[in-house]
Amino acid sequence: MENEIKYDLNKVNKFNAVLITMIALFSIVNYYLTKQEHLLLVSSVMIFASVFAFVMYKTKINNKIKMYVIPIIPAITCTYYGIVAGGYNSYILTLICCVLIAGLYLNPKVVIVDTVIIDILIILLYWVFSIEFLGEGISSQDLIEHVTKLNVSSIILVFLTKWASEYVDLAIKKQKESSETLEKLKETFIHIDQSTNELHESVEQATNNMDMTKESSETVTSAVEEISRGIEEQARNISNITELVNFAGQSVIKTSELSKN
Repeated sequence: MENEIKYDLNKVNKFNAVLITMIALFSIVNYYLTKQEHLLLVSSVMIFASVFAFVMYKTKINNKIKMYVIPIIPAITCTYYGIVAGGYNSYILTLICCVLIAGLYLNPKVVIVDTVIIDILIILLYWVFSIEFLGEGISSQDLIEHVTKLNVSSIILVFLTKWASEYVDLAIKKQKESSETLEKLKETFIHIDQSTNELHESVEQATNNMDMTKESSETVTSAVEEISRGIEEQARNISNITELVNFAGQSVIKTSELSKN
């Protein structure tokens, strides 16, 4: 999975730029409060670092490049200060802070690359160009001790960022699975809604059919009643005719008997 997908690099770039700017502002305030001359140079250097960091943040460059460059900016500017000022004791602490800034990207490669760049920078300045950027009287043994502290801190940070990155990957995987499950649930609910609508339509159609059946039943019942009444009327008529025939027969018999007498 690409780093841009799993982690908001732009947000980290902005945070680091703001952090460097806050350090610069703190240096300016400290200078105005103490009026120490060396703090003016520190403030100038940090202002340059903050401006450069924000330029990098705003520039349309691939975030993969920015995450390697922004953490190294304070290291370069503070190295410049160490060269101009003749060295200062908190230089290694500043470099460790730069490595910590690189660790915010949760990418072990960034920590390793920036640490290697810082190591190369120290080797070039001290052993190649013999510049005492840590101050006068700092021996090679002292420098090796400081560099060891820096690299041990970097190694610890590499493992921390690696484990943190794995947890982020796992969280994103779970989030992706949850999103897929949610999409499936949405599709299921859509099908349920469609089935419910179809069932509702079927119930309405069945109700209409029942109404039509009821009307037809009432019509048939009415017709049966009319037929029944017609049959009853015909039965009465037949009964009357039978009575008349019987009466006529009796009259004929009586007439016949009278004629014989």
